[in-house]
Amino acid sequence: MRKKIFRSILVTSLAALLISLLAATGALYQYFVRIQEHQLHRELKLTARAVEDSGIVYLESLDADNLRVRITWINADGAVIYDTEAVAGELENHADREEVRKALKYGEGSSSRRSATLTETTIYHAVKLNDGTVLRVAVSHATIIALIGGIIPMFVLAAIIVAVLAWLIAKRMTRNIVAPLDHVDLERPLENDTYEELSPFLMRIHRLHEQSENQLAQLRQKAD
Repeated sequence: MRKKIFRSILVTSLAALLISLLAATGALYQYFVRIQEHQLHRELKLTARAVEDSGIVYLESLDADNLRVRITWINADGAVIYDTEAVAGELENHADREEVRKALKYGEGSSSRRSATLTETTIYHAVKLNDGTVLRVAVSHATIIALIGGIIPMFVLAAIIVAVLAWLIAKRMTRNIVAPLDHVDLERPLENDTYEELSPFLMRIHRLHEQSENQLAQLRQKAD
């Protein structure tokens, strides 16, 4: 019984820890992505306004090394006019990109793509400018798979701490649970102050005692 109680508490504690960590990680990840998308939309609007006012001069004046996002200016036919991280002439045509197609058709478009290793996701937002070209901004962030992989060492450490605490708690709880059972007086079952769930069991023992006493009394009478 002691072993069962210990295993139950340990498994429950570890399961609660795992579920809590996964739930917290998922909630924080979704919140982070929403904040990042909102900031990306704002940066796109500001950059689009600046490009419409100053053209490529504005893009060339940016410090690409310190930019938080990647900016790509795309012609109506999909050819890249300017990119902050690569030479425009070396990039392939972007006409088939989802966010570009949506921007050309609806005026604005968004999409996201995962890396081949599934450890990084890139979010794209694009908007159609007044001259028919498309301005796109992109930012990358770790996927939830990568985040979970990153917290595994922390989870292992937490699991060890929880296991130790669960062992101590289980030992104490087991002692407290079993103590009333160890001190049950079967000779006077109805006088025990123990668990309510044991009342039917103690009542049955009391009745058996009464039956035994009655039978003994009858045997004495016959013997007399």
